[in-house]
Amino acid sequence: AVKDGNRIVAEDLSSDQTPFRRDEYERVKLCGARVLSVDQVEGHKDPDIQTWGDEESQGDDPPRLWVQNGMIPGAAFTRSVGDSLAETIGVIAVPE
Repeated sequence: AVKDGNRIVAEDLSSDQTPFRRDEYERVKLCGARVLSVDQVEGHKDPDIQTWGDEESQGDDPPRLWVQNGMIPGAAFTRSVGDSLAETIGVIAVPE
């Protein structure tokens, strides 16, 4: 937190590791992940149009990681411990 006049304001100390972040998006794509929302995977929205916004404004259908020819794992994160299926498409346990 930081002091702002008479107020104390929360300050982020880290950045979430999700497909919203361009660097994480590009890293998992290079590892073979499809990055699509659930609506895109299910055919309700065009998979070629990626308009997710940012994490604060996009609460309904975030980008998720999928294997190339399947509807798994659907991970909305790019770093995790112990998810062997997600590891095959670039999810790693290494923190920043």
